[in-house]
Amino acid sequence: MTTAPSFPDGRTNSTDVPAPFSTARECAWNLIQLLHSTDDLGQFASEAAPHIRKLLLRPDLLVLGVDRATNHGDIASAYLYYDYDFHIVIGSHPKAGATIPVHDHGTWEILAVYRGEIEHTLYRQVGDVATPGHADLEVVENRLLGPMDVVAALPPSAEIHGFTTTRPDTHLVVVVGGHFKPIRRYFQPDTKSYVERHEKSWRGAIR
Repeated sequence: MTTAPSFPDGRTNSTDVPAPFSTARECAWNLIQLLHSTDDLGQFASEAAPHIRKLLLRPDLLVLGVDRATNHGDIASAYLYYDYDFHIVIGSHPKAGATIPVHDHGTWEILAVYRGEIEHTLYRQVGDVATPGHADLEVVENRLLGPMDVVAALPPSAEIHGFTTTRPDTHLVVVVGGHFKPIRRYFQPDTKSYVERHEKSWRGAIR
């Protein structure tokens, strides 16, 4: 096994990764193959989890990737893998108590905890779905997620979620298929309402 070359900022160009680790490219390839083999997103997400956990075993994810501008706040974020229809990113939340507002995506998303912990809530919309600004959300699942935990937000029934970091230095890996809607719904579950905002309008507001 050769040592991967390193860049001045500490990132590595690692292609020779000993088992049980995987490269981001290998993880992405396996997930894309799974995605093409079924029309059932639930089955896909279940079968994708072991491949994502294999990526999470890497000790060096925080120094890999290409910087990206995050949608929700001024947090550090990087692409681990990107093509037009599929990407894997890692996002870093330095403080406990940072809350990502409850929102939808317009596509599927799988979230995994690399380091730290979050309180994550997954919702489905019920009842009246036609009235603008109104949304009655039902909790599908609420739980603490720690390292190696994987959760999927899948349309059409359960793609709405939000979370709060419960420990400092929390780092999350997110896998996304397709493209987020540029205009997203941000929900207030207590008042059964939502507002529509551009996803990038949160930059600078969440820390």
